[in-house]
Amino acid sequence: QAWYEDSTAAGAANSAWKGLNLPAEGSTGVQAGVAEVLRAAYPEDQIAILKVSQGATGVSYWANAGSPGYEALTSRITAVKDRLLAQQAAGEIAGFSFVGFFWMQGENEIDPWNTSGSRLYFETFHKIPTAVRAFTGVPALPMILGRTSNAYAPSTIRVANGDYRAFPAAVGTRPFAADSEFINSGVMRGQALFEAYSDFVRTSQIGWTLYDSHSAWVDVDDLPLVDYYHFPTGDPGKITLGRRMGRAALRLNGVSAADE
Repeated sequence: QAWYEDSTAAGAANSAWKGLNLPAEGSTGVQAGVAEVLRAAYPEDQIAILKVSQGATGVSYWANAGSPGYEALTSRITAVKDRLLAQQAAGEIAGFSFVGFFWMQGENEIDPWNTSGSRLYFETFHKIPTAVRAFTGVPALPMILGRTSNAYAPSTIRVANGDYRAFPAAVGTRPFAADSEFINSGVMRGQALFEAYSDFVRTSQIGWTLYDSHSAWVDVDDLPLVDYYHFPTGDPGKITLGRRMGRAALRLNGVSAADE
């Protein structure tokens, strides 16, 4: 059996385990792909996935103590760990172990308006796996991250108070006139700068996995996008991402995936 708990940082915590329908084609979301791979590798075990998310947030939202994302993530880890320890003490489960921490983010920092976020991504990001390892109590907990996609085509640009690239025809968006175009804030925006900040983030993500031997990154450049930011729910899409992350987690744990 596979279970997951789904909470948003800005909302109330969901403290109930929900069953995951597998195979993953019958479900939606990254968690289904991860669970499918892990269950195949650990057929005698129950798989439990804690998911904490919040849309339109930057890396600092999750990295800095006191910020909503950091507090939500670390408090949910603590709550779930306490729950599992109570179940173990009651004889409901024989024990438990953490297989990995999965991370998909970076879109916020690749935009030209967020100059410091992209350039400081590595410096900020490292706080997240450090905190997660501390709160799980697993110093070498595998960390699997999805490298931010290179498919965020800069076909529209932000205007003051506009709807920023949510959809091509959204109110407040318009085509690039030129890479050197300036808009009301006086900040140059365009494909050249977009690609530069994207490179900052993507290089930082790979750099972390070179720095930290218990980490790995997975490629998502081939996955389609439905609205310039998000992957489709199925395969190819979020389920594909989940499967890739699950296989990477197994490799870091010294286990071969069933389909490898």
